[in-house]
Amino acid sequence: MLSYTTTTPSTTSPNAINPSAPIVLLRVQILGCSALLAKDRNGLSDPFVTVSLLSERHSTPSVKRTLEPVYAPREATWDFGIPVGACVGVGHGGQRKGQGTRRGLPGRRKAGAKTQQGGGVGALEIVVWDKDMVGKDYLGEAAIPLGAWFVAALGWDDSDNK
Repeated sequence: MLSYTTTTPSTTSPNAINPSAPIVLLRVQILGCSALLAKDRNGLSDPFVTVSLLSERHSTPSVKRTLEPVYAPREATWDFGIPVGACVGVGHGGQRKGQGTRRGLPGRRKAGAKTQQGGGVGALEIVVWDKDMVGKDYLGEAAIPLGAWFVAALGWDDSDNK
């Protein structure tokens, strides 16, 4: 059972759950990349990584002329607050109403589109780009569904606790 007490004045019960309050803090650190594609004429790339969860997005700085970038912890570590509202339905499967998966070319999804996997929580999305003078080139991506983590780590798989 989950309970949360709001600290702001409210006309609702003091034990009401605030759906926008963070319930989980997920810390993500990008260490580096290996065996990246060469996108520049010099046979190298200038890679940087974007990390997204729900509506929050962060980026590492670009590392010049390499296929094996390493990122300093102070420049590649972020905290993502996951609100109570995003956790609704975890452990009960399915997607939240109005949330769909990305559509497009196989193996590559439209940048900036949102996925909703794992019963409403979504996925941590990591995309690697090559920075150019104008624009950027796609190098690859990974999505880590967080619903299974909530079920395993927090024991939110009790089907009787709806």
